[in-house]
Amino acid sequence: MDLSFHLRQRRFFFDNIRLHVSKDNGSWQAVAVENSDFEKTGNPLDDLKNVASLKKSKGSFAAQAKDTDPSYNNVFHIHTEGGVADTAVYYGYNYAAGHHLPCNGTFIYYESYGEGTPLLLLHGNGGSIHDFAAVIPQLAKHFRVIAVDTRAQGKSPDKGPQRFSYELFAQDMKVLLDSLHLKNTTVIGWSDGGITGLLLASLYPDYVGSLVTMGANLDPSEASLKKSILTKAKKDLQRLERRNNPQDSTILKLMRLILDEPHIEPSSLKTITARTMIMAGEKDIRS
Repeated sequence: MDLSFHLRQRRFFFDNIRLHVSKDNGSWQAVAVENSDFEKTGNPLDDLKNVASLKKSKGSFAAQAKDTDPSYNNVFHIHTEGGVADTAVYYGYNYAAGHHLPCNGTFIYYESYGEGTPLLLLHGNGGSIHDFAAVIPQLAKHFRVIAVDTRAQGKSPDKGPQRFSYELFAQDMKVLLDSLHLKNTTVIGWSDGGITGLLLASLYPDYVGSLVTMGANLDPSEASLKKSILTKAKKDLQRLERRNNPQDSTILKLMRLILDEPHIEPSSLKTITARTMIMAGEKDIRS
C-alpha cells in the first residue's frame, strides 16, 4: 500500500507485521520484527525516528487499539487529519518509471524520464540509479533520461556464477539500447560507469553519439589507481574470502572487478567516433 497516497483516508490499522528481505540468490529471508503483533504495552512509535511530525500534528495520533475480532487482541491504529499526497519522486525506487529487462542471464533494472535525445546514465561500482537523484530532474527537462542499475547493483540482480567484466557491462547496455531501438545515444558515466561508457563507445560505436566519462581508468595498476585504494581492496577481498560466506558472492565479484579490470588498450580508443569529454578530479582515486 502507498501510505503517502492514502493519507487522505485518515485511519490505518496494522497487525502481525512480517518482514522478508531479498537475498542475492533470489530467495527471501524472514527478519524478526519486535512486537510485530502489537501486544506489548506502550506506543510502538516511541522507538522510531522521524515521527515527531505525526505526534505533534493536530488531530493525529498513533496508539494501540482493540481489534474488532477478539482473536487478534491489539492492533496498531494511526489516525491522521489534513494529510496530502506525497508527490516526491524517489529515483531508483520509482516503479512507475521502472522496467526490468531480461539481459544475458539476468535482469537489468532501469528508469526512464523525459523526452528528446536519449541520455544513458551509468553509476559507479556498488552504486545505483539513486546516485543521480540530484541531477535527473533537470536532465529530464532536455533529454530522454535512461538511468540504469548496472548488473548486480541496485535493483538489478546477480544471477549465477558469471564473472564480471566491463565488457559484459557494456554488452548489457547494448542489449538495453537494442530493446529500446536506440542508437547515437548520449552517455554519461562516472568511475565504473565511465569505464563501461568507454567500452560501449569503442566496441559499439553506432550506439554512442556523445560520451562524458568521469574518473575512468584503462587498467587496474598503481599507475591508474591510488596504491592505498588497491591495498585496502585487497585486504577486504582476502577477509571476505576467508569468511567463505555464500552471501558475499556478489560483493566479491564487484571487488575483483576493481582489482582485476579493466584491460583497455589505449589504441582501441581510436575506434571511438563519439564526441567525447574526459574528466578526472585532482584527488580522484583514479588518475
